[in-house]
Amino acid sequence: RVLFRSVFSVGIMNAQSKKDSLIDKLKKSKEDTNKVNLLSALCDIYRRETNNDTALLLSKQTEALSIKWKFEKGLAGSYTNQGNVYMNWGRLSNSHLSESKSPFYL
Repeated sequence: RVLFRSVFSVGIMNAQSKKDSLIDKLKKSKEDTNKVNLLSALCDIYRRETNNDTALLLSKQTEALSIKWKFEKGLAGSYTNQGNVYMNWGRLSNSHLSESKSPFYL
C-alpha cells in the first residue's frame, strides 16, 4: 500500500509539473507552430484530467492558430482533441464529426 501511494503521488506531481511547465512555456511563446504544439499538449493533459471545458477551449485555439499558420498536423490534432472531448461528454455524433475531419490533414 505504501509503495502504491508513493508511486501514485509521484505520478500526480509529475503531471502537475508537466502542466505547469507547459503553461510557462505557453506564456513565453510566439504565435507560431510551436505554440500550436504547446496548446495541443496542454489540451491533452486537461482532457485526461476530465477538465473538458478547458480542453475544448484549448483545442479551439489550436484549430484557429493551425488554420492561420496553415499547419495541417496541428489542425488534425485539434480535431482529434475535440473529438476526444466530445466523446468524454458522451456526444458521439460530435465526436465522430470532429474526428472524421482529422485524416484529411494527415
